Amino acid sequence: MDTHNRWRRWLLVYIYIASLLTVTFSKSLFSKDANGKTQILPGATNYYYKVGDVAELKCPVANLGDRKVVWRLAANDTIFTVGYNIFTEDPRVAVTHHNGTWNLIIKGVQQRDSGLYECQIASVEKYLRSYVALHVADPPERKPKQRTSFVDENNPIELVCNATSEDYPIEDVDWFRDGNALVTDESRGLYIHKKVSLSTDTIYSTLEIKHARLKDQGVYVCRTSNYDVTSIHVNVLNGDSNNVKRGAATKGSSDYHSSRNSQDSRHRSWHLMSLVLASLAWSLSSTYVITRELT
Repeated sequence: MDTHNRWRRWLLVYIYIASLLTVTFSKSLFSKDANGKTQILPGATNYYYKVGDVAELKCPVANLGDRKVVWRLAANDTIFTVGYNIFTEDPRVAVTHHNGTWNLIIKGVQQRDSGLYECQIASVEKYLRSYVALHVADPPERKPKQRTSFVDENNPIELVCNATSEDYPIEDVDWFRDGNALVTDESRGLYIHKKVSLSTDTIYSTLEIKHARLKDQGVYVCRTSNYDVTSIHVNVLNGDSNNVKRGAATKGSSDYHSSRNSQDSRHRSWHLMSLVLASLAWSLSSTYVITRELT
């Protein structure tokens, strides 16, 4: 069924172009274009974009008259547009016209879109065509911000991610834990909230876990379609253990060390007193023996 629809679509395209050529040929025989000769003007032949950009390929035309501008992929004759009509199911493709220039638009361009594109005018004059090359490169690598977070068991976890870019539009952000995608799950008490600012082209996303469990610890990553924005290593502390947070000891640990130090101090005092008493007893005994000998 898909093959039948595909052949039908291509047949309609070629019938449409053939009809245009027939009309153009008839006009060229019986009338002369008052505006002069139709031609494709010189323009840029190479376009460079990064993944995610909106690519715009330009085809400047003079004296187009009733003719149509056709954009197609040169490698396999895939037709994208004929005039204002779109002949592709790719929703990223559009066409614009301004001051005689017909622009092929490809939104969210990817590396697979790289290649040679042809702009041609449906005419009996087959030389009315020009070629432009589209080059798509990966965006510059960006290292995510990394930080560590500590939370006690049963306490809430709240992670915030602000994603913005001046280089290319950001469509969405997603959360991952140890490489696994996360979505809102009320049964687990996990919620993902998002807010978009059109004025700053920024997406604000918050990951919330109502009650932290030991199995919730791990590396959480906030990621756009192109790169990681934030990486957070979450440590969940067991309330029954003697885990110590950064820069501070737990109360139980502090009381234990204070008690142990106090016991050590009393032990040293008793030991010193015992030595003093033993020395005093030895001195009294020696004095008694010497006195008896003298008498």
